[in-house]
Amino acid sequence: MKNKLHQNAKAKPRKDSLVELFISIKFSEGFVCDRCECHEYYLIKRSDIKNGYILQCKECGKQHTLLGGTIFDYSNLTILQIFIALYLFFTSNRGLSAPDLANIIDVSVKTARRYLRKFRILMVLSADGDNEYPRHMKLHVLPGHKASPVRNFMFKHVAMDKDSKESTDNDKCFMWMKDYVDFENSRVDYSDRNHKMKWLNIIASNFENNIKNIYKSVCKRDMPLLLAEQEFRFNHRYTGRHFIEKMAKYIRKYVPMTNLVIGNALVRYEADSSMRRG
Repeated sequence: MKNKLHQNAKAKPRKDSLVELFISIKFSEGFVCDRCECHEYYLIKRSDIKNGYILQCKECGKQHTLLGGTIFDYSNLTILQIFIALYLFFTSNRGLSAPDLANIIDVSVKTARRYLRKFRILMVLSADGDNEYPRHMKLHVLPGHKASPVRNFMFKHVAMDKDSKESTDNDKCFMWMKDYVDFENSRVDYSDRNHKMKWLNIIASNFENNIKNIYKSVCKRDMPLLLAEQEFRFNHRYTGRHFIEKMAKYIRKYVPMTNLVIGNALVRYEADSSMRRG
């Protein structure tokens, strides 16, 4: 499968199938010139621009690049490489490493790593659904494993009242919570098939193994987004058949994402997480 994808990624894109598909996704309600609001265009093949095609407005003549206004603006990837990268990343059950993606679509590891970061940011921006156990999970990096930092973290990110039910696995650093919430702190019974904490621990172990085995070494800066990726994959595990609709949303909804934007997103993710997870 990988060899076949690798060969296809290096193949010359077909205008009728790939370019027109990308145009139909980007302009889901039809092309509209941002200068004169004309709805008609000429598709012109150019050898001096990335991806080889521009859309020229029939009314005013303004030229629109094929990837302009999307996260792939200023990209050297072909349309086929973009579709393959999106498909592999968003349909993977466990994750996709930069070396694997680089090998499949025939780019450098550095380029693959940059696009994987963009895709993870898209996952964060497109996440939906409430924290409805056990259908949805929320993951976060704890500041430490002692009562004081955990207490500060929980009051910042979790609704602490008697209407909330909190379950932990008999860890002493959570014992203070019994005064604030409906608290259940019990040792995990792995012999009980329906024990809630058993499955939560198994799921958490799967997340940990995915990150360790796929990404090998992880820098602290990337950890929140890697957790967000695992969270997204679990929460959307039954939506694979809707991938085309999701891919269309990713392509047309989000603006160009430069290296500076990626860096700022990584810095803001922790600060903004309380609004998403409160």
